[in-house]
Amino acid sequence: MKTKTKKRVMLTLALAIIMTCAMSITALAATKVTGLKQTKASEYSVSFSWAADTSANGYYIYVSTDNVNYTRKGNTTSTYPDVYEPNGIVTNLSPGTTYYIKVQSATKNASGVYVPGPMSDALAVTTAPTKVTTFKQLKATTKGVTLKWSKVAGATSYKIYRDNKVVATTTATNATIKQTVGTNKYYKVVAVRKVGNFSVEGNYASTYADAVPAKPVYVANSAKSNLRWNPNTNEVTLYADKNTKDTTVDGFQFVVYSVDGKKKLKTYTTTATYNPMKFTLKAVKNKGFQVMARGYANINGKKCWGAWSAKQVIIPQPKVAAELDGSHAAKIRWAKVSGATKYYIYVAKNQSSTYNLASSKFKRVATVNSKTTSYKITGLQTGKYLCVYVVPQVKVGKKAYNGLKDYFWSWYYYTYYTY
Repeated sequence: MKTKTKKRVMLTLALAIIMTCAMSITALAATKVTGLKQTKASEYSVSFSWAADTSANGYYIYVSTDNVNYTRKGNTTSTYPDVYEPNGIVTNLSPGTTYYIKVQSATKNASGVYVPGPMSDALAVTTAPTKVTTFKQLKATTKGVTLKWSKVAGATSYKIYRDNKVVATTTATNATIKQTVGTNKYYKVVAVRKVGNFSVEGNYASTYADAVPAKPVYVANSAKSNLRWNPNTNEVTLYADKNTKDTTVDGFQFVVYSVDGKKKLKTYTTTATYNPMKFTLKAVKNKGFQVMARGYANINGKKCWGAWSAKQVIIPQPKVAAELDGSHAAKIRWAKVSGATKYYIYVAKNQSSTYNLASSKFKRVATVNSKTTSYKITGLQTGKYLCVYVVPQVKVGKKAYNGLKDYFWSWYYYTYYTY
């Protein structure tokens, strides 16, 4: 009886030992790594992570260039894990290149030996592409600025930044981007490489870009001293002003048309914004003309043109002469202006000097019809100056335009002497 009891106890103990060993073996079994993803990249390294395995005591990392042949990241002869936390990094790689990563968890058994589990699925990872080496502005139009850069090996796209915001993404090596006229902006371009759900940017290259100029203002505006027309020589001098917010304009182009705007007479391009356009054209003498202007910016060795201003209608003052006409009087005569419907006569008489003669000295003394080209002025004092100019009114199309009221260049002076 005692012998049977003893056998039963020993059998129970043996079963307990077997079950304990089995449980230990089961606890030591490693599971397949999951959740593998790339977290970071540089030109020469990749970083990645995975879901932690609570039963694992470490992990082995394998790298491949073709997803067929894999090599251990660490010491291939060592049984010790490459890492002990659920993240890793592989270095000494090539820029802009796809690699493949597999991770294998390992569990230490009772003898202190690391036992590897099943291999994870492969993860495609990528290094960052290299920096763009050439980045410049190609041109500018009213549609925007065109930027161009060198191609980067391994790049799947490119991003262009302005004011730290992405303004364009493209697979090409150029882009046209809208930019406010007359502005200069700072741009950065980066090469981008995307593999799977992971995207990485290379280091940036930068450049400044000029938009085309804004429309010029005060084109041929005599009130802003941007127009002079000498009726004695028929020489016209005109300017335009840049928009006060414009930082890109390098010069202007002017186009002169016949007074009805139908015939182009002359095109002139200045080499700087402060240079005037000067011309003497028989076609505009005693007729007038229309003019418009646009600015340009010198970009990449070429002139990039802004939009045209509106056309301005310019009517001349006629050439004036005077002669004695009895006691203390003079008769003034002027050339007929084509299309004139009337003439306004401005006079400053009995002046001691013509130096810096103020416009306020001139008074409109008469308005005469289009057939009249002379007028008598009385009340003159001997030895004093008679100063006069005539302003025609001309109808162009359905609108009436007054001629230049430009006393500074166009008035005629005559010294009256009693005989």
